[in-house]
Amino acid sequence: MPSNSSFHGSGGGHSGVSFSGGSSSRGSGGGHNTSSYHGGYRGPRRRGNTFIFVGSSGVHFRSSRASALFSMLVWLFFISIFAMIFCGIERSVFSSDLVKIEDDYVRYNQMIKYAETHPELIYDAEITFVGAGDNGNYYYDYVIKTSSGKSEGHTFSIYERDYAITNFHVGDTVKVATDRKEISAFTDSVNMDYANYSIDKDGSYQIATKMKKTFTTVLIGIVVFDAIIVVLAIYIIATKRVKNN
Repeated sequence: MPSNSSFHGSGGGHSGVSFSGGSSSRGSGGGHNTSSYHGGYRGPRRRGNTFIFVGSSGVHFRSSRASALFSMLVWLFFISIFAMIFCGIERSVFSSDLVKIEDDYVRYNQMIKYAETHPELIYDAEITFVGAGDNGNYYYDYVIKTSSGKSEGHTFSIYERDYAITNFHVGDTVKVATDRKEISAFTDSVNMDYANYSIDKDGSYQIATKMKKTFTTVLIGIVVFDAIIVVLAIYIIATKRVKNN
């Protein structure tokens, strides 16, 4: 998009004008007054309902309609740039979420595998809540209670509704793997059956994947839209260019 010429409205100014000498403009068709300023800026001159914008940039419009259309394209271009920045930021956020979810998936599966060979790290936990979580998938809260301390935790949203309602109830006991033998508020834990689920069953992963794809699609659409704006702007300039009189 040209940075040295901008047109605003049907009678708007012409930025990027050079005040470097020159003479007053000649009227074509006779009988038209001209305004000559000390730098040689000429116009606009009225011809009925039509304006001629004349300046040193070489980009001039006879029609106020063309000027208005060009101005609208410029505004649409800048609005789309802001939209592109917003979508780019949001896409980055969801990309970061996906990375964290993938890291958690690897880490907790390693915790489960390690606990399987170290039974002292496997504890019974009591379910304290069952409900809907991310993307409509179900999860449950649990608490580990021992003589040395207590630790609260929750599963990820990996269960289908019917399965969760049928198999998990408040007060039920489930097996969890922990990252240390001593139980305290700082103990990290994970339900043992987490290893039976692929990462794409996680509601958080499903949402982040969907939103990342959405913003990627929107970004592509904005790029195509901007390309169309640039082509239209070039077309308007090429077809509405007139020679200095």
